[in-house]
Parts: sequence; structure tokens; C-alpha cells
Amino acid sequence: MHITTLMQGFQETVTQFANRPCLGHRPKTVDPSSGKVVWGNYVWQSYRRVSERRVNFGSGLVGIVKETSPGEERFGVGIYSINRPEWAIADLANISYGLVTVPLYDTLGATASQYILNHSTPPVLICSYDKLESVVGFIHLCPSVKALVSMDEVTPATSSAFGILKKWAADKGVSVYSFAEVEALGAKARLPFVVPKPDDVCCISYTSGTTGEPKGAMLTHRNLVSMLQSSLDHGIDYNENDVYISYLPMAHVYEKVAFTALTGMGAAVGFYRGDVGLLIEDIATLRPTVFCSVPRLLNRIHDKIHAQANSTTAFRAALFKKAVDAKIENYEASGILTHSIWDALVFRKVQAALGGRVRSIASSSAPIHPGVLSFLTVAFGCEVLEAYGQTEAAGGITMQVKGDRDSGHVGSVLTSLELKLVSVPEMNYFAKDNKGEVWARGPTVFKGYFKDEAKTREAVTEDGWLKTGDIGRLDELGRLYIIDRKKNIFKLSQGEYIAPEKIENVYIKASTVVQMFVHGESLRNELVGIAVLDPETCIPLGRKLGLLPANTPDSGVILPGAPVNPHVVTLAQNPEFKKYVMKEMAAVAANAKLAGFEQVKAVHLVGEAFGVENGLLTPTMKLKRVDAVKKFSKEIEAMYKDIEANAKPVSSKL
Repeated sequence: MHITTLMQGFQETVTQFANRPCLGHRPKTVDPSSGKVVWGNYVWQSYRRVSERRVNFGSGLVGIVKETSPGEERFGVGIYSINRPEWAIADLANISYGLVTVPLYDTLGATASQYILNHSTPPVLICSYDKLESVVGFIHLCPSVKALVSMDEVTPATSSAFGILKKWAADKGVSVYSFAEVEALGAKARLPFVVPKPDDVCCISYTSGTTGEPKGAMLTHRNLVSMLQSSLDHGIDYNENDVYISYLPMAHVYEKVAFTALTGMGAAVGFYRGDVGLLIEDIATLRPTVFCSVPRLLNRIHDKIHAQANSTTAFRAALFKKAVDAKIENYEASGILTHSIWDALVFRKVQAALGGRVRSIASSSAPIHPGVLSFLTVAFGCEVLEAYGQTEAAGGITMQVKGDRDSGHVGSVLTSLELKLVSVPEMNYFAKDNKGEVWARGPTVFKGYFKDEAKTREAVTEDGWLKTGDIGRLDELGRLYIIDRKKNIFKLSQGEYIAPEKIENVYIKASTVVQMFVHGESLRNELVGIAVLDPETCIPLGRKLGLLPANTPDSGVILPGAPVNPHVVTLAQNPEFKKYVMKEMAAVAANAKLAGFEQVKAVHLVGEAFGVENGLLTPTMKLKRVDAVKKFSKEIEAMYKDIEANAKPVSSKL
């Protein structure tokens, strides 16, 4: 059967795989004697059970909105939570009853949430219980929302607080239900499906908003089905025996596409517990076969494995290097991913970090270093396929194909799309040289920005070409290399154009630097930078250099929002350590062949990571440059004053 909508696709899967596991989670209990939280193994709901629940929930949701917002027929449904089974069931209910999912990143604060709710005007918002108090607190500022649904079960421990929140919301003219209540209402009055058309909008995905308010990208059933079909045409081979760990935000189109692709093949999807710090433990428990990730996490995995290998004896470190070099050489020559000796001696333990049975790894959302890609491929014994896309193209434009052992590119264009390069003269990129801005056209290109025709016209030409803002190069095999970024460029006073993201990606290769913000101004000749120190490498280095006490404890992976490590702050303020960091940064800049004007002339070190919580990253982990300039304005000005003070006087002859 030819699938044209997401609802039709899920119906087909339920028919074929009714009794197979669909959604899994780890139940949480509290030991009554000790008060300790205990997490169980994954428990599963079958495709049949999930299908029944989406019918009940969808029917109940429609009934509630008819009561609380009379006249609403085809409406938006906000979802505000971490990934969990209820998120998926609500989304499946929406696509089955002609409703539009409006996802909110669980990391969003009250101000951003209010903006999205007031812009999209859904009559109902579904959220996790931990968000409910905050939502009830501001919901009077979102007049369209007349009903709230809490995803969590009401227990004896929470019933009193839940009742108080219901009363508080009622005083504001808003009804509050539990997820179970909505399902029970729907079970008593099941409604027939509202069959969508291919060009109906199924979700409004709000983009990051790095320089202004978020824009709501309208994605249709056709957009997403075309993306999924193109992935299959490109060689993606998920099946009913696969197990997937869902931890990337379901509010992001990347995770939505991955989830839909895997459930479309009857795979089992297990959700993490919502804490990135516990993700590795969840992975070890679930033992997934498919792992979708982003370069930020894959880089951390790569660095952690190397750090552990290098912290052992000299013999073991040399053995590890020999194993990596041998497997990469063997893979590049023959395409063989396994090696009986090296896998047994070295890589079995590495593979156990992801559960020991991963057969497919995908990377998207940002460029990843070719060396990291090659290492992960041989370390985990499976191909790591890189894809490139954006929300406005339903998440995908190009994808690597299996068996292509060359790295550095993001694959060839998906079968549903056309791709072309358009000259950008001000950056010296010309289509005649197979370089230029990447434009894409086809059925995956979005319908437009919700309530914003002007921005839509800026993004898409009259004849349907989506302007990505990325600069690419095509090789003789039609493979795309992302080499620059058009949107974030700026010009220095001497007329040189700067692409800060490219430079930042170079500097974070320094072992001491985990995040980087590069800044320049049109009236200045030089670049300056804010570098976030990596505690995993900096604390041992600080001890070695005698800048920290010998008994200073090591630090774990730095996470946005985590408490600032005081020992890292000490190093950030130490002039000797700063000299070491700048020397290492200069080395990676030279190795990457950065031009002189692309290199930072001064840097300020910090111990606090850029994060959503401190307003420096979007929910999709993109740097908010305007906010970064505001936060570090004093440091930036001080760096420029130091540069001026240390500048050599220019002699002149009359």
C-alpha cells in the first residue's frame, strides 16, 4: 500500500506488528523505608495497546476541547515534557484526529513557552506534572489555553497538590485533567478517526530563534512521509527486531523523524529517564541496536574513550592506538568493520558502553569531525552515517549511503529532493566552482512559517527553492560538503568576512576547551573569544602543572546547567594556565590552517558552560550570539582594550 499520511503509516504498522513491543519506559518506585528512588527494568506496551490508548486519548481530548473551547474543530495541541510514552501517545492521537502537534522543548522557561502558546493559540496543553505548577502560574497570560492535561498518574502522594493546582487553574478559567482521566473519558465515547489529507499540517515546529523570536515551521504529512520514504530509498534498513533509545528532544524534527521511521518498521522504542547524566546507564539497560545522536555527544564519547585509554599504562595506551590505527586501515582498505583480535582485546569494552549490540549510528544537526567519525566507526564496529538537513526540509536534505568509506561529506541528496548551489559573491563562493549556498526543492520542503508570510518569502523562492543559509561544495560523485555558513557571517574593519561557527569548531578541538564563542566587530580588526574550560581535562592538567593541589578530585562531563566547578574557575583565573590554553588554541588553529584574521587575538576563560538555563543556548544547543555579547560585554571590551594597549606603535616617515 502507498502510504501518504503519518496516520496511515501507523495503522499499517499496528496491523502488521500488533503484539510486538512498541513503547518502553523504566518504572520509578520509592522504597518506603529508606525513601530511596528505585528504577526498574524496561516495561513495554505493545503496538496494539499503544493504538488503543491513542484512540481513547484522542477521543477524550476532542471531547474536552468541545466543552472548554466550543467551536474549535481542527486545533493545535501543545506538548511540554521530556520524551516519554505519553508524549508519543498524544502525538499519535493528534495525527489520528486531524489535530496539530505544537511541541515545546522541556528546557523552555515561562517566557519562551508563553510566546509559543500565544503565537500558536492551542486550546489545550499537555505537560508533565513537574511543569504543571509553573504552567498554571502563567496560563492566564495565554488566553487560548482552556484545558491542561498532566501526563503523570495522580498518586496518594500527589493527589492533594494536584487538587490545589486544579482549583488554582479553575479560578483562572482553565480546566485540569490527568492523562488517565482523558483516556477514561475517551474510552466511554470513542470517536471515529478524522482522516488527514497529505497536505494537512501535522505539527508546527518552532525553530531555535538564535537572533529573534522563534518561527513556527508548518510541516505536513506529505513533508514527513516523503522524508521517510527518501530515507528508505537511501538504504536505511530498520526492522521489527531493532531497539531504539529515545533521548533527543521529541520537539526536534530529527527525533520525530527517527521515532516515526523506527515505529514505522515495528521497532521497539525505549525512553530514557529524562536525565542526561543517567543516559549511559539507560543505554546499558536497554541495549539498543540503533543510536541516533548529535556531534556534541559523539565528540564527548570519543574524548572520554581516548582519555580513559591514555590514563592507563603506557603499554595499554600504545596497544589502544595500534588497535585503532589497524582497524581504520583495514576498514578503509576493505570495508570490514570487525577484527577478531582487536575487538576481543580492546573494543568489546568500548562497545559495551552503548549496550554491546548497536548496529547503526546516525549523526545530524551539526558537522562532525571526520576523525571522530572514523574512530567511532571502528570502535563500535558499525557505520556512523552522517545526515544534513533542517526543520524547514522535514529534517533531511542529504544523507550518506552505507558502504561509502570516505569521510568529511554529508552524503548525496535524498531522492525526493532537487539540490543546487547558488553563488555567494561576497564570500567568494561561485556555483561555477561547485561551491555556493545550498538550495533544496521538493515535497519535504515545509509549508511555511505559521502567521509569517514575510519570513516564509525570505526562506523559500516563488518557484519552491528553500534557501538553507549553509555554504556547500559538491564533489564529482554528487556528495555534499558543508564548508561554511552564510547567515552568521560578519565583516571586520579590514573587509574580511568571518564565519564564526567554522572558527569555533576549530578551537573546540583543543583538549582544554569544551565550548567557544568567537566575536568580532565591523570597526575592529581582530577577533576575541570566550572559551569554556573542560573540567575533565583541565583539572588533571592543573594538578600536573602544579596549579591545583595534588588531591583535587577529577570532574565528570561538563553539562549545561550543572554547578560550576570551583577548581575550574580557579584555573580560568590563573595567568599561567591561560598561557597554556592559548598556546594549545594557537596550535589547533595552525593545524586547521586558519588565516591570521580568523584567529582570536585574545581570549577570556570561563568555567560555566553555555546552556539553555543561563540563556546562552537555544533548546537545540545553538549559541545565542546576541545574548552572549550582552552577557560578556565587559569581558569583550576589556580584551579589546588589552589588544590596543599591547599594539606596537606604527612608525611613520614624513
